Amino acid sequence: MQELAYFGHYYRFNTTNKRAAPLLLGSDCIIGKDCVLEYDQDKQMYWICNDYSNQLGYLSYENSHELRLAYAEGYRIRCFVTKIAFTESPEGGYYWGELACLGYQAHDEEDIGPFIQRLQKAFAQGVCPDLDLSSEARRQAFDPKTDYLPTKRHHTELPQEKTAILKDQVSFKDRLVEQGRAGNKGCYIASWIFLLSLATGALVWISHLL
Repeated sequence: MQELAYFGHYYRFNTTNKRAAPLLLGSDCIIGKDCVLEYDQDKQMYWICNDYSNQLGYLSYENSHELRLAYAEGYRIRCFVTKIAFTESPEGGYYWGELACLGYQAHDEEDIGPFIQRLQKAFAQGVCPDLDLSSEARRQAFDPKTDYLPTKRHHTELPQEKTAILKDQVSFKDRLVEQGRAGNKGCYIASWIFLLSLATGALVWISHLL
């Protein structure tokens, strides 16, 4: 049987500066949601963007080159942010993240679609399955009649410097915001109430410190 055309990798991505923090930690960067790759011809790298064309970060030249070759070979690629982290050193620290990328041929899109949806649900819950699939695992993943999901987990390699994982699953606030964007007015109002309550709580806490 011919090997199914597929690849799955987790890539680390970097940010240009710490001003990216509000975007990365807010509801415009949601774990498990599709991202867009935009190629920068001058820098020969991919920018990772959200639905609103905001740049979340960028991939290294090496990783960008791998994906560039995959596109040239006819692969369709879907990407999802799985983690946002902060490392304190060098001085001042920096934000970075992890991106799950899956590639497959266009004619297999309908078959692999349910598998990708299960992966997105797992990412949203803070679970990162291993994406390096054996031949048998690929056959299960490409079978829309199964509920296959790898049991082996991917473990993020952290820098030696002190690092904190700031975001690795979808928060309650993110879910409310997403449902509001999808047209659920009740959730949209609830998300604003939630945000206002957080702001009020912060102001009360600050007032006690003064």
